[in-house]
Amino acid sequence: MIFCIKEALMKVLICSDSHGNMSFIQTMYRVAQQEKVDLVIHCGDNYEDAEYFVEHKMPCVRVPGTWSDYYQNSMIDNRRIETFEGWNCLLSHTPTVDSHDLPSDPDPQVWFESKNINIMFHGHTHKPEIERLSPTRIRVNPGHIKADHDRGYPASYAIMTCSSSLCHIQIIDVYTQELIDEERLVR
Repeated sequence: MIFCIKEALMKVLICSDSHGNMSFIQTMYRVAQQEKVDLVIHCGDNYEDAEYFVEHKMPCVRVPGTWSDYYQNSMIDNRRIETFEGWNCLLSHTPTVDSHDLPSDPDPQVWFESKNINIMFHGHTHKPEIERLSPTRIRVNPGHIKADHDRGYPASYAIMTCSSSLCHIQIIDVYTQELIDEERLVR
């Protein structure tokens, strides 16, 4: 008799830099429903925009952006580490130290290097990109959902599908649904 063991999969939608554009937040909610995601991550600007997911009973993890008053609230983590199917992920609005950081805020680069982080999710620059740093470490900016185009980039988001042995991340154009970038991590 042959047994097939199926690994658990987790699917996550990652977005950033909505800057109050609730139309795009609603679009992300619909995409999350269509993709049957388990969780939404919002990487800031604006922190309160992600409340829409919470109000609609969609699991959501968020960090504030530098333009948000919440960024100066020491009770809210500006950076946090979450683990999904064994992949350690750093969530931060900025990829580096920022002048708006609180004195207690960790340097995201130092955390990324020293805390066994596989994936750093961040926003801030509005540039959709995935940067491979090693076979098991990448930095991901899902882009922005601020406007149709901003800073020369189309509105975009990321989808992460992961199991304990594989993590696949895609950045997708909101309008065309075309793939902008993708990477896989395998262990």
